[in-house]
Amino acid sequence: MNKLIKSNDATDEIIAEEEKSIDKSKWYFTEETEEAIVQYNERLSKCCNANVEFDKTIIDGKKNIEKYLCSNCGKELQDDDAYYKLSNRERDDLFRLKIYKPIEKLAQSMIYTYEFFYFDVPPADVIKEVASVLCSKMYRYHQEEGRAFSFFSVVAKRYLINNNNRNYKYYVTHSSIDGFTEKQKDFKMARIFEKMEKNTTPDITSDNKEIINLLINYLEDNVENLFNKRRDKNIALSVVELLKNHENAIENYHKKALYILIREYSGEKTQYITQVLKKIKRHYKKIVKEYYDKKTLLERLY
Repeated sequence: MNKLIKSNDATDEIIAEEEKSIDKSKWYFTEETEEAIVQYNERLSKCCNANVEFDKTIIDGKKNIEKYLCSNCGKELQDDDAYYKLSNRERDDLFRLKIYKPIEKLAQSMIYTYEFFYFDVPPADVIKEVASVLCSKMYRYHQEEGRAFSFFSVVAKRYLINNNNRNYKYYVTHSSIDGFTEKQKDFKMARIFEKMEKNTTPDITSDNKEIINLLINYLEDNVENLFNKRRDKNIALSVVELLKNHENAIENYHKKALYILIREYSGEKTQYITQVLKKIKRHYKKIVKEYYDKKTLLERLY
């Protein structure tokens, strides 16, 4: 028994030493921040001047019923039935000194960690926008449901995902790739390959191999006529080399990996690859149409 106690004591000492070795001074969202948010939201009931408690009931595992109750008498409270424990000035000082900077830093961290780059305004403005959204949702945080950092991280991520996806859809349909960053260009190219893969003919999958062979032959025979610049010809021939291995390449048509391979093969810049691929795409559509027109005609004849 004594040995067991000594072992536990030693373990506690090791854990304590490890906790001491952690440099908490670099943490921007601390327990102090969470406590400040709790104090900022803290309210008292008008009926008993007692703390307001949050109650959440889940029905059938789906519907949430949220209530605010007086901790003294248990009365259900509306917004007008309670008041903030701190004065407006005290709340403003608390927000300015202990809350806003960690919230702003969390917004910045979310943007750069998960690479939400599809915004029309500078990153500094996006950070302020996200921080503003987090502050507007601050009243929704309840300490009994979990840590404040987790709550605000989820809110920020959802907001950024929704806006980033909406802006991305606009970019790929309305914007030129020349103004994109390298990461945005890769996403743009992935979208181009998706559109190349999605042909209007429903039976395209079963005849892929034959159509790709037709495209390869067409490009090899006409590359000199299709492209004037040596740079563009080099890119087109790089595409041909990849298409010759189409059994592997076709599987990645909708991925940016194929685009990156073209860039590695040709050694050319992004905007030039884009221009060549758009031209190839137009001829690809013509080949597909002619292929199925001819196939339909033969089926009718025989």
